[in-house]
Amino acid sequence: MLGVGEDRVAAGAADSIPEGIDGRSQWAALRGEPGSEIPDYATVGLEGIALYRPPWKLVDPGSPQLYQIYDDPEEERDLAAVRPGIVEELVAAARAWPRGPELDRSMLDIFLDPDSFGGPEDRGPWADVARERGEASP
Repeated sequence: MLGVGEDRVAAGAADSIPEGIDGRSQWAALRGEPGSEIPDYATVGLEGIALYRPPWKLVDPGSPQLYQIYDDPEEERDLAAVRPGIVEELVAAARAWPRGPELDRSMLDIFLDPDSFGGPEDRGPWADVARERGEASP
């Protein structure tokens, strides 16, 4: 397996990728090498969290649904009842997943401030800035 520096050379990007990037090399997985680790990843939204650990996807650890996404990409067969060991493992991983602070906001607040940061704005909304730049150009 190549190290991060060797990955940069192999990808033809030795000069364009800065040193010290926070992350792990996925070069072996991209090359299809056997035993390549595919890290867990999660998506978090207003409805909760979905944790992916291929070939599994766990949805909502509070009332878990489990899908084998390679065999069932449309997520039609919830396997949580027949694979309790995998559910238990993925629920623990989902609950340990690092998250930012909970945002208990109304839909109106989210609509009015979609960046979800709340608090005072430190710059104008992007549409206003774009309009001002457009009016200022000759």
